Amino acid sequence: MTIDEMKKTINILFCLVAFVNVALAQKFSASASRTRVAVGEAFQISYVLNGNGTDFRAPSLNDFNVYSGPNQSTSMSIVNGNMSQSVTLSYVLAAKKEGKYTIGPATVNSGGASVQSNSLIIEVVKGNPGNQNNNQNNQPSQNQSASNENT
Repeated sequence: MTIDEMKKTINILFCLVAFVNVALAQKFSASASRTRVAVGEAFQISYVLNGNGTDFRAPSLNDFNVYSGPNQSTSMSIVNGNMSQSVTLSYVLAAKKEGKYTIGPATVNSGGASVQSNSLIIEVVKGNPGNQNNNQNNQPSQNQSASNENT
């Protein structure tokens, strides 16, 4: 092997290693604060990209009321001269009705490629007995309403 061939091989290997490092660094994941919620109960979903990205596309959230979002936060750290950055986009949601819902993956362009997050499965139940008791305590009963109207 000639010196030129060795240089070419080393350059190709260097490019492959750099590409693998970029691909691994561009991790894009989704998470939920809770995966089992009551109808109308607020919860948060978050999309975290380790690295830089553009053109974020959220999945359909039609089965949920969107109370807030997308909310963006950015984190950057430098450790021993190595810089890392992450961007988080989050939503505060509440389900409209009972059922088991799959929130599809979000997508973002990162490192010259379209990257997709994982999906989330959210189970929505009628309500928790503890929440129902709290709601009943906060709302007047029919007797209380009638007595208030008569005064």
